[in-house]
Amino acid sequence: MESAEEIIQQQAEEALQQLNAQGAVLPAEIADSILHQVVYWEKPLAGGDKLLFVRLLSPVVMREEVFLGNILFNDFLSKAFVRAVKQVGGQAALVANDLENYYFLVRTSTDLRKLVDGFRSEVENSLPELFFGEPDPSRGIYGSVETMLDFNKANVEPFPVFIMPEEYKARLEKAVRESLLRKIENSSMERNPTSIMANLAFFYCHDGTEMQSPPRFLALLAYKYFPKYATKLEEALNIVPLAKDEAANVLPDELVEEPSRHKKILEMLDYIDSTFSSPGQFGWLKIFFAKTDKGKWALDVGKSSDQKPVARLLRKMSQMSSKEIWEEVLKNSTAYCLSNIGMCSPTALKDLLNALVKKLGERVDSDPNNWLMPYISDKFLSTDTRTLSEKLLIPVQAGYFTFASSSRQLASISCRICGMQIPEAEDKSILMGQHTHKFHNQSSKQKGVEGPKACLRCAIFTYLMVKLLGSEAVGQPQVPKTYNLIFHYGKHTDDKISALADQIDKVWDLVSKHRQGSFKISEIREEITKLNAKIEKARSKKERTELETEVAQKQAALEQAQTVVAQVEDDIFATCPWMRDGGESPAPPENPALDVLSNLSLSKSKVERHVLGLGMGGYRMILFVLPQIRKPKDAKEHDYSQSRFSNSWLTISAFLSFLNHLCGCNGPFYYQSLPTLTPEAFQPGTFYIRNRAIRAEEVQRRYAAVYNLAWQLVPQRGSKGFVKKVILAEKLLADPLGTFSAVMRDSTIFGQKKGGYKWLKTEYRQDWASWDFTEYVRFIQQLAEL
Repeated sequence: MESAEEIIQQQAEEALQQLNAQGAVLPAEIADSILHQVVYWEKPLAGGDKLLFVRLLSPVVMREEVFLGNILFNDFLSKAFVRAVKQVGGQAALVANDLENYYFLVRTSTDLRKLVDGFRSEVENSLPELFFGEPDPSRGIYGSVETMLDFNKANVEPFPVFIMPEEYKARLEKAVRESLLRKIENSSMERNPTSIMANLAFFYCHDGTEMQSPPRFLALLAYKYFPKYATKLEEALNIVPLAKDEAANVLPDELVEEPSRHKKILEMLDYIDSTFSSPGQFGWLKIFFAKTDKGKWALDVGKSSDQKPVARLLRKMSQMSSKEIWEEVLKNSTAYCLSNIGMCSPTALKDLLNALVKKLGERVDSDPNNWLMPYISDKFLSTDTRTLSEKLLIPVQAGYFTFASSSRQLASISCRICGMQIPEAEDKSILMGQHTHKFHNQSSKQKGVEGPKACLRCAIFTYLMVKLLGSEAVGQPQVPKTYNLIFHYGKHTDDKISALADQIDKVWDLVSKHRQGSFKISEIREEITKLNAKIEKARSKKERTELETEVAQKQAALEQAQTVVAQVEDDIFATCPWMRDGGESPAPPENPALDVLSNLSLSKSKVERHVLGLGMGGYRMILFVLPQIRKPKDAKEHDYSQSRFSNSWLTISAFLSFLNHLCGCNGPFYYQSLPTLTPEAFQPGTFYIRNRAIRAEEVQRRYAAVYNLAWQLVPQRGSKGFVKKVILAEKLLADPLGTFSAVMRDSTIFGQKKGGYKWLKTEYRQDWASWDFTEYVRFIQQLAEL
């Protein structure tokens, strides 16, 4: 087995060959420099060149809000350094790295200061790409702005424009416009286009009321800003054309019989008639004042008393102008039609939205002062790109050179995340998550909740995280998605890393098919049980025959469903052959690693898992980014299942063992542990779980029996069953035989009518005239050895 020093020596030898500098220094000396965190040295080469050993250090903030983004930023810096060396004149090769430290060998004829100046310029020039660029691992660019634009509400800061330099406005608008056109093109308009509407309202609105209500903004685009599109809106929402006198005749009795209300409505009709000229302009009243068969206002059904639009308008219309009443009718009728999308014409709606986005783009290009993100324009940073890049580089060191200015500004209040730099970013949920506005160390000094709380460096780290993972609505606020991080060192090329991601997707797809098939089997069996009960109660032969025929059909469907599940299990074995060799179950509810995948918050429509290669070279760091475990529907805590998983090193080791087999190498894995280039934390064939080192072979040899047993015994499925399995596994580990004895007593193997646990694999032996409990004996022997 190779040691950490031997692995680094191999990497150093490859780097020397890449730089054509063999013989200039021994690989062992380079490895020793890395393991002792040497900052810099240089050695002369033939022809006037020098071989530099440079450590690039960028400290990592150990806070969940910024940790992942900080890691992505450091990878960006490491690749910017390589580009900078090439531009200045030289060649750089990465030997090894952890999260904070990147160790380079550099062949060049210049000195470190010129390399650092080139590095500073490269970071500044590449910063827009960091914000807006599409994924390019070779440049350290991850995620997509498109991912950040996948929000459905605009009323609570869904996009962090407040950490972008003002000079980025035009590029952001272009990205938003292109994203909207793609979304419209790809949408069938068979569902309410909430994301399209929210993006329109947030980025193009002129005031807070338009942002708060995307339907209102859509209606105003058609009737106020671009009147020629009013007819297109009416066609898209199938608004029936009405003449003015016809509109007056469709008014409900509640308006006609109450003089003051009737007068207000008639005045509004006059306002519409004198202001607009579209065929369906009076038809909105028919939508707004429509009633159900039970005589209720259709728009008010299912809403709380303070959210009923018709009732609210009737209460307040005496204090409203004709224009205000009309806009309320427009807003709520538009929202009602979009919510009941079957009322709309999909083709016309698609054409309307497409035309409006293009029209907005024309206005932005011709009149940016009034149309380039008019309402949120003031939220952008007045800081320019150069100043921002300087702030991002403050704690960074390249060799013996530090980027922190000697005239660095000090403040009495520091960033609530890193505690190091001056807070300049607002405390918004889109970046700071669910703990926004909660108590923190600076709370006693900062009374104003609206004041800046985070430094720009930490804010941009969270931006990078949202760019990779996206955000989600938790109640009203939009917050970054949560995740699991697993680090791994191994000899993996970019193609191998991509193949790993594809394998995870394939296994997860098989797990999903197995879950669907198992659910179908359960449904059919339940139906057969009910039919058999009806057969017993059947009074006529004809009825019994019909029911028996139906049972036969269900039996055939059951056999077909079982065949599908059996095929899926064969496919799982084909994809994960070590499971068959190790006697593991291919059924996800009985296999801890597959059950973890089954309970991750993954979906087919979104890429929510990532496998990233950090650094460069052969033996490199790999980062698995996976969603957290789904919570049960009735769980109050949002991290109920996730906390059980992350606190169980036994369950985590089972999943790491799965990843270990999947990648096919012997490199170390890290969960809630920091991968560092030190001998004690860089051992092949080791799982580091919360700084506890566990040999991978020991997991298979000693602990597999525990978690495999727990997953076979608990009958419940889903995230609630997952938690019960985790708890049982922990109990079996703490008291193996005592817990297993309690499990056997709570099973039906001793003749009880009810039991909380499933039977293990057993069969009835005719020659013994009893059940064969050999499987129980086998597990008892394995547990006794613990």
